Amino acid sequence: ESTSKIKNSDKDCIIPEKAFISMRNLETVILPVMASEIKEGAFSGCASLKNVVLPPYLKVIEKESFTKCPKLDRVEFPKTLNEFGSECFTYTALRKIDVSNCRFANTTWLLYSHDMPNLKELRLPQGITYTYIYAIYPQMSIYVPKALQEFGGEINNCYLYFQTTEPPKID
Repeated sequence: ESTSKIKNSDKDCIIPEKAFISMRNLETVILPVMASEIKEGAFSGCASLKNVVLPPYLKVIEKESFTKCPKLDRVEFPKTLNEFGSECFTYTALRKIDVSNCRFANTTWLLYSHDMPNLKELRLPQGITYTYIYAIYPQMSIYVPKALQEFGGEINNCYLYFQTTEPPKID
């Protein structure tokens, strides 16, 4: 818990489930270049975590990986990302989630932005055909990709920007 910075070697690896859970003094994480997955809850509860450098070959961020990291306000997502678990970034200070350059393996994408009051911009991944979004905070902008055919969830006081002239079916 006294560690304030962790930097791993460049070996191909998977960040284990709850590996760094509740490390209160952890401020910066630089993941190995060849890390391909971050397992469930790996950095959950790291109250001082401000900076995360995701590797360029990362494919999976499992659910609740960075939940309850209230100082985390910015994350750059690599193009190789193809899976994003639910509630990955709840209780953080993120203002923007941009996964528009990512190609998700699953054509369905879920996001529950409750407990993310600072989130103002969401750019959905290309290639998804269905999304379910629970967005209750006002003034959030959601950018919808061309491939999206169906849109479900609860969205209040948000701006939707479509990349096509034909909006998707809305549940």
